[in-house]
Amino acid sequence: MMMDNRNRKRKFPLSKLWTPLLLVVLFLIFGLQYPTFLSAKNFNNLLVQMAILLIASMGMSMVVLMGSIDVSVGATITITAVASAMASSALGGASIIVGMIVGALVGLINGFLATFLKIPTFLSTIAMMGILNGTAVLMLKGSPYNVSLNPFSQLQGEVF
Repeated sequence: MMMDNRNRKRKFPLSKLWTPLLLVVLFLIFGLQYPTFLSAKNFNNLLVQMAILLIASMGMSMVVLMGSIDVSVGATITITAVASAMASSALGGASIIVGMIVGALVGLINGFLATFLKIPTFLSTIAMMGILNGTAVLMLKGSPYNVSLNPFSQLQGEVF
């Protein structure tokens, strides 16, 4: 005797609830332990700090969906930040454009290596990661670089 599949209810797998449930539990634990954790100021701070990772992960999801991988993302963020910071004394807030140009050039080189030279993306981007991290260290001469926040705060206003 065959069962009628239309009358059977589908069960929702509880395994899909573990991650959101764990997140809620962690928020409750930290919220009870540190009262300022659940404040609006802290949530704003978390969102500001996660913005860079969110933007990078959106771009990475496109790369992964196409069946590739780019391990030079962190190094690309580093070199664009270094280029923007070093140009900020001369260009002010417009130094962000320098960072965008540097990031676009890195992407162009990675794309050229993968598309035209047929180098596997894992190999080409891991090599690029080493090159970019080394370049950043050489540009900064191995020491921190102080940036005045005034040029950048002109661009963002009083949002943060």
